[in-house]
Amino acid sequence: MTAYRARLTELDIRRLVQAADEDERAEAAHKLCRSMERAPLDEAGRVAAQKIIRLLAQDAAELVRRAMAVTLKASDLIPHDVARRLAADVDSIALPIIGASPVFTDGDLIEIVRAGSTLRQAAVAGRGGGCRATSPA
Repeated sequence: MTAYRARLTELDIRRLVQAADEDERAEAAHKLCRSMERAPLDEAGRVAAQKIIRLLAQDAAELVRRAMAVTLKASDLIPHDVARRLAADVDSIALPIIGASPVFTDGDLIEIVRAGSTLRQAAVAGRGGGCRATSPA
């Protein structure tokens, strides 16, 4: 039964796009992000997934952005610009991304430490060394 609930359906996508209730959108966002992370994606699929991630990152509901941030915190699917935007969001969204996202450069992390709160500095300090050494293209 758990495997069935975790499967993404057309209804989930409709709920993500049309639901006025942020709880429904957050649940759909979580399932969608988990499906994207687990699926083998070719370049076209990766581009499509990143477009969806950009849309989710703009959702007005903090709960939706948090669902995405927590689900994809360690994923390289999150585009660099979206990771930077999420790192500037409220702590419940920013901290998981800051602490785990592999898309940050050393420069990004230095900027976060310099400008961030103690919590954000601790999130950077707690990283396992997974950042890109150069700036993204």
